[in-house]
Amino acid sequence: NTPISLDIIYISAAKKIVSIAKKTTPLSEDPIPSGVPAQYVLEIRAGEASEARLKPGDPVEFLHIE
Repeated sequence: NTPISLDIIYISAAKKIVSIAKKTTPLSEDPIPSGVPAQYVLEIRAGEASEARLKPGDPVEFLHIE
C-alpha cells in the first residue's frame, strides 16, 4: 500500500537476484510474490531496475556502513 510505484527486487540467500516485480501499482494491497524462494527484498523507485539493467542472476553485495 505504498503511495508510489516501486520496483521490488527479490534476492536469494546466495545474494543473487531471483526475480523483479517492476512498476508495482501504488496503494495496492495485493500481494506481490517473488515466484521463487527469496531471502531478501529491496524496494526501489519504479523504473530504476531497468535503468540499472538489473536482471535475475545478477549478484548483490550488501555493504555495512557505520
